[in-house]
Amino acid sequence: MNNDNKQGANPNVPPQYFYPSMLQQQNTTNLIDLYRVVLKQKKIILIILLIFTMLGVVLALVKPAMYSFSTTVQIGTISTEGKTELIESSQTALNKIISAYIPFILAQYYEKNPSDRGGYTINVTVPKNSDILNIEARGSTNQETVYKELIGNVVKKLIGDHSNITILKIKNFEVSIAHAENVLASTKDNAKLIAANTERLDKTSELLSTQLKEKKELLAHALKNRSNVNSNNATGAMSVLLIDSEIQRYQQMIDQVEKYLLIDLNQQRNELEKALSDNLRAQNDEQNLIDQLKNALVNISNTKAVVPVMTSIEPVGTSKIIILLITVLIGLTIGIFTALIYDFFSDIAKANQPAE
Repeated sequence: MNNDNKQGANPNVPPQYFYPSMLQQQNTTNLIDLYRVVLKQKKIILIILLIFTMLGVVLALVKPAMYSFSTTVQIGTISTEGKTELIESSQTALNKIISAYIPFILAQYYEKNPSDRGGYTINVTVPKNSDILNIEARGSTNQETVYKELIGNVVKKLIGDHSNITILKIKNFEVSIAHAENVLASTKDNAKLIAANTERLDKTSELLSTQLKEKKELLAHALKNRSNVNSNNATGAMSVLLIDSEIQRYQQMIDQVEKYLLIDLNQQRNELEKALSDNLRAQNDEQNLIDQLKNALVNISNTKAVVPVMTSIEPVGTSKIIILLITVLIGLTIGIFTALIYDFFSDIAKANQPAE
């Protein structure tokens, strides 16, 4: 098998190689041919280029200048469980505006203005991790009034929707604050009552101390009288019995007053002091709650437009010069391509002509 291959090979044919210089020469030749075709068919290229240039000039002159009409909306905040958060996420607000508010506002406008079919378009974007909504539309100066009205109505729709949430939150906080203030006022009244009871207790203590002093003086006087009575006769014995009975009664009264002063009255005073301490803590807790509720109320802010709908100072979008340059480039490309095709078919036609 190998011998057959060797016999079939032609040893007289040298191997062929393509050198880089030959490839470069071919590329150079192609460029030269292209240049020759361009020079040869320059009239076609110039005509097409002129046509597209004129078309670009017309488009640049006819195309109205486009301006941007935009505003920025900041989503409001509410307080929930001690945390300040957005009324709704910016992504949710974005979806509502795109899928509901804008179609609704446009439908209302077209219903009121059936003859105006301007094809109005409003775009909404949200910067990453932001509470800002950028609402923008682009149009000519003739559309400025309409676009400002449409964008303004979209903003009003969003603010109105969020206002319903904030109004409900504000009412809830106001009710909670009023209730907490009533509880605090009642607690302060109880503190006054405790203070009054403590004052009465002090006066009772003073009164009982005076009575105790008097009873002790009476007891001392009775004891002195008993020592002076002669109990050897019947009259003296009877007097001693009466004095002993009086001494016993005074002693019982003294014991009762001392017990009330030292035990019962102190116990009541301790209970009042504890009640007052509990009351002051309750007042402090209730005041802290009121402060928290008021801070939460202050932190509620409604959604608002940061700035009114504004018109850009300079036109936006593709400028007239860019339009002209693009049409010129397109015309030049189509002209060269047409020239190549024309030259190609011309060569074919010449090749098919019979030789004379």
